[in-house]
Amino acid sequence: MNDDSYTPIDCGVHDQLELACMRGLAMRLTTESECLTGVPLTTRTSPERAEWLVFQLASGKREIRLDHIRKLEPLDGRQTSEPIVFAPQR
Repeated sequence: MNDDSYTPIDCGVHDQLELACMRGLAMRLTTESECLTGVPLTTRTSPERAEWLVFQLASGKREIRLDHIRKLEPLDGRQTSEPIVFAPQR
């Protein structure tokens, strides 16, 4: 897979991600190379059909390609939201 190839995520995971955006709760997002703290706002699809998460950080908004995300988990252990685990990357 080259860096430009997008691998769609599972529909069930996408549904969980949309719910996380609707809830607007602070979450920890983990990719292969970093861990970020913020609030998931929405998803968008690029003209090339890759899907992105718009994630609000303290420093501003950032877009993260969905197939680069490993896990999204709530920061507050009392929240009813479960961690969202994305399929392992190749």
